[in-house]
Amino acid sequence: ECLCSLYSEFSCIKCRNCGSAFEINNDGKILFSKKISNFDEIEKYQYNVLTKKDFNINALVSYDKISQIIDIKCRKTAEIIVKLQIYADKLITINTLTQKKTIIPLDDIS
Repeated sequence: ECLCSLYSEFSCIKCRNCGSAFEINNDGKILFSKKISNFDEIEKYQYNVLTKKDFNINALVSYDKISQIIDIKCRKTAEIIVKLQIYADKLITINTLTQKKTIIPLDDIS
């Protein structure tokens, strides 16, 4: 699950999930939005959404079709396609063929 996915089109920022859009003009005004009229409202919205999420249970972000290289002694031995989920305290990879899940605590990453 993703909080939201945004993309830009000309000077508009749009949500891929719901289609809502707003424009930020050259002087920083937010236009074409009934829900958002200034950056303070964006900050309040983000705060309300983020404080309701438990990021130890819910992924911060998830990516499909990631190439993972298996490397033994600096020699590429295999390449597999995985789903990558990033949590507050760990990364999880899920092999798309075998569905094998690997949990990597963030403390183990250097």
